[in-house]
Amino acid sequence: MQRPILNPELFVFPVDSKEDKLVLYAPLEGSAAEINPDMLFLLQNLNQDQEIDFENPIFKRLKDSKIILDSQPDSEDKKESKLDYCPTHLTILPTFNCNLRCVYCYSNGGEKPITLDLEIARKAIDLLTYNISKTNSKKASLGFHGGGEPLLEENLDLVKRCVEYFRSQMEDKGIESRVVAATNGVMEEDSLEWISSNFDFINISLDGPAPIQDAQRPQKGGKPSFPYVMNTINFFEEKGLDYGIRSTITAESVTQMPEILSFFSEITKIKSIQFEPLYECGRCKTTKVRAPDPKIFIDYFLRSIEVAKEKQIKLLYSGSKVSTPSQNFCGASGNNFFLTPQGNVTTCLEVSREEDFGAKVFLIGKYDSDNKEFIFDDQKINHLKNRRVSNLSHCSDCFAKYSCSGDCLSKCYLSSGSIYDTSNNPRCEINRQLHKAQIINTLKGGNKNG
Repeated sequence: MQRPILNPELFVFPVDSKEDKLVLYAPLEGSAAEINPDMLFLLQNLNQDQEIDFENPIFKRLKDSKIILDSQPDSEDKKESKLDYCPTHLTILPTFNCNLRCVYCYSNGGEKPITLDLEIARKAIDLLTYNISKTNSKKASLGFHGGGEPLLEENLDLVKRCVEYFRSQMEDKGIESRVVAATNGVMEEDSLEWISSNFDFINISLDGPAPIQDAQRPQKGGKPSFPYVMNTINFFEEKGLDYGIRSTITAESVTQMPEILSFFSEITKIKSIQFEPLYECGRCKTTKVRAPDPKIFIDYFLRSIEVAKEKQIKLLYSGSKVSTPSQNFCGASGNNFFLTPQGNVTTCLEVSREEDFGAKVFLIGKYDSDNKEFIFDDQKINHLKNRRVSNLSHCSDCFAKYSCSGDCLSKCYLSSGSIYDTSNNPRCEINRQLHKAQIINTLKGGNKNG
């Protein structure tokens, strides 16, 4: 009879600084166990010839959780291969124009405004429709993002035409359609009426109470944006529209994270809030707005988790997804179909202009106005698609690698000049510490916060 073996994707770390309690963690199985150093020593010698009682209840539990396996699992092929690009979800960036001047805007929204041509948008929807037929997909989505503010009043006619065209195309083919958008929330009443009737989900950027919001996300000209965003939230609450809130945390606001979360719990009925630490790029170069210190962000995020438990809210952060291990951080790794105002196709929202630092990596295609079709760069797409965490050497020994999945591609590229080099990413410590805290919290029975 073959002796059981340890799961090859197994990590160990101390529960606290005392190191008298350890955590065994098998990320691909979603399993963790608290053990003592003696048990660790026994497991480390599992492949030796000594007598071990595998009928012991402890070993049975470790086998049930797949921390111990009966045989070696199949190894994953890490070789590069040509992978098809056939997206069935489209996100349109209608404009680089914006009614806000957020002090940290990654795309410098409102500067050098360009608006997408309707013909190009319709051609993108046509390509989406073709891909749906090719793949026999049953669902499709159309999203709007920035760039600038996608739901600007002056661009709403373009958005309306795109939504109508998309819905009609999907209805003709019997495809379930979904329309979503990310917005700064500063909109007119007429726009709100149409949006609430035609969108399935809206994600609103709101950084906190009025002093924080107005300092970080002022209108063009410096006027407050908070009253308008609150009007939008109140409108969506009244209409019952499904929406979310995303908050950018800066060095100035980081110590107020628990208070920000408490504030959100008072103004909305939604049960999940996303906090993201600022990454210094774009307008930060001129405004000198700073990212929070990673250690301080970790400290106050953990404090915010306690508030979230009390308020029964799920607190989200993109770099730590304990329940959904993955090889890819997001669709930027060769799957996204994001149409920019210039008629280019990018896989990353943070790289949308031809002059952006990562344009040569993330701009994978463009609309050819002469031939009325999109042209894609297969070599670029393949380079992105092979950016899997199993191909990232710096991540190989990290217990959090399937949680952050190598983290944000554009941020890694900004910090190192390569999407495959994660060694200089300032978010790594945040990802590891928050992931560790989630695992320990789950072991202690506090897993309702996600």
